[in-house]
Amino acid sequence: MKSRFQNRQLLTVFAVLVLVGFVPAARAALVTSADQLANVTVIDFSEFSGPFLFTAGPVQIGNPVGRNIEWFSTSGNSVIGNGGYGLNANGNWTSARQGYTGLNTESGAMTYRFNDAPVSGVGGFVNYATEEGQAIIEVLDQSGAVLESYDVTALAPISTPGANDAGAFRGIVRPQADIYALRLSNAYDVLDDLTFTSAPTVPVPTLSTWAMLLLAGLLGMLAVMRRRA
Repeated sequence: MKSRFQNRQLLTVFAVLVLVGFVPAARAALVTSADQLANVTVIDFSEFSGPFLFTAGPVQIGNPVGRNIEWFSTSGNSVIGNGGYGLNANGNWTSARQGYTGLNTESGAMTYRFNDAPVSGVGGFVNYATEEGQAIIEVLDQSGAVLESYDVTALAPISTPGANDAGAFRGIVRPQADIYALRLSNAYDVLDDLTFTSAPTVPVPTLSTWAMLLLAGLLGMLAVMRRRA
């Protein structure tokens, strides 16, 4: 039969192991809400509220927020500005959006590059044309290498049947500010309200909260055992 001292030792070791094992480290993730980014800055493209400019860029888009940020594309048919844009079953984007960007091809990519400083999280209000392949979202490092890549159509599909100017937030966060570019590929992607932050990613709280509660309970048990001893 174990002594009270041995029991206290086991409970202490168990509590430490639980705390270490259950408090999650911040990690990269595909996010589906701008609320998952802290202290954000938003570029709404309202300075491009005139007719579409068809171009591969680069186009400076960071002036309204005092940043050096460029948008460019692999396709000269890509658009920045205002106009009608068909998304098949996902409806249409119209000039009511008051400025946005569009890849305007089923293949290729458009990129939003942070030239002055990296960010820890970035995304935007996004949609894509259904039945036009996989819509991919990626973030890149300073050299252009892919840090994270996600298939939006498979992991977080957007469904806005027949709607006008509809979509959903899609983005990527990382534990540190090492993102130099956001890239959207394929499926006639469109993006408005480019949203980014340099704040560090906060770890998902669920497991750590339970760990802290469990630890508090174990420490309480130890205190009771000490009093009885």
